[in-house]
Amino acid sequence: MELPLARQTLSRAQRMLDDLSRHADDKVAFRDRLPYVLDLLAGVTRCIDSESKGHRTSQFGSWWTATDRCGGRDPGIAER
Repeated sequence: MELPLARQTLSRAQRMLDDLSRHADDKVAFRDRLPYVLDLLAGVTRCIDSESKGHRTSQFGSWWTATDRCGGRDPGIAER
């Protein structure tokens, strides 16, 4: 199954995750970028969910429904 939006979103998230490593020594810059990167990564899941609806195999659909993709927590990112 082709999921072009999910593929684009994953590529963007990977680029920003790579960029995040450049800021590892600057706590403020790292902290400023981390929520954005985490949201991009969560966006991949949202895109897969949206694009795969109606096209899922029964096995994938069962797994996808049963998988807790937010660790049992609120999917929003809380800043500390």
